[in-house]
Amino acid sequence: GKTNLVESLYLLSFAKSFRTNSLQELARWKTGECSVFANFTNSQNHDLELGVSIQAGKKQLFKNSNKITKISEFLGSFCCIC
Repeated sequence: GKTNLVESLYLLSFAKSFRTNSLQELARWKTGECSVFANFTNSQNHDLELGVSIQAGKKQLFKNSNKITKISEFLGSFCCIC
């Protein structure tokens, strides 16, 4: 419920969990994978799509449907206080 929502927002903001360091714990039990994607409109009225996908213990970051290789390009795109 509520923890899942907060954890999803935190993951999109910081590209990590506040609850665990293990990527496997973020995935649904016995599946080993998960993803979180969201669309935002920022204060300058620009649309932004962010996503985090975890498969086989590896994390992939996406910004506007493009795979991000540097975490510095992802961080700061969506700021939240959880």
